[in-house]
Amino acid sequence: EHTPIGRLLYVGFQFFFFMPIELTRVLLYSIRFPPRLIYGINSQGALVAWMVGKLLRTPVVTRFHGVSVSEADLSRPLRRILLLDEVLSLQLPVQALIITNDGTRGNTIAVKLGVPENRIHYWMNGFDTVNLKLSENWDPAKFRRQQEVEGRGIALMVSRLTTWKRVDKGIRCFARLSALDQAFNAVLMIAGEGPDGQRLRDLACELNVDK
Repeated sequence: EHTPIGRLLYVGFQFFFFMPIELTRVLLYSIRFPPRLIYGINSQGALVAWMVGKLLRTPVVTRFHGVSVSEADLSRPLRRILLLDEVLSLQLPVQALIITNDGTRGNTIAVKLGVPENRIHYWMNGFDTVNLKLSENWDPAKFRRQQEVEGRGIALMVSRLTTWKRVDKGIRCFARLSALDQAFNAVLMIAGEGPDGQRLRDLACELNVDK
């Protein structure tokens, strides 16, 4: 999906295979169990939700977990074509567009695509504090010793290690801070797994911040 050919195949699969099948399936289900609201997630679900909403005259809310489209993409016709599914999905005239505030500037992209600001809800993901329970034998001092970070500040990034999560920006940020200030005394810890793991390790080595 991250090469032009892969992107074209992905968009073609969505429009000519996935969406017709999902539209039929969701429409049949909705006729049997009429919804009061339709909620479509990301480009895969947003277009289907909007079409079903139009056919059944039902309000639609779409939700994006961040965006892949950048401001530079919007000024390049080829990139707009390659990202057609997401561009169209963001522009849908739905009752509300929710975009996760994950640093990809989805609200700015939506406004540039002509979405009225009063329809855009740019929210950060939350979490349940009840899940933030440490084991009884948790010893932060021991953890710091094990990780060899005693006396140093710690910044933590937790995500899947995939291109669009932009973990590379955290590594580049630390490299720049280290270069700007010799007294900079902090470490960046990255918790996660994914296909970009080795690439990120190589980047840290390349920027001399692998330690």
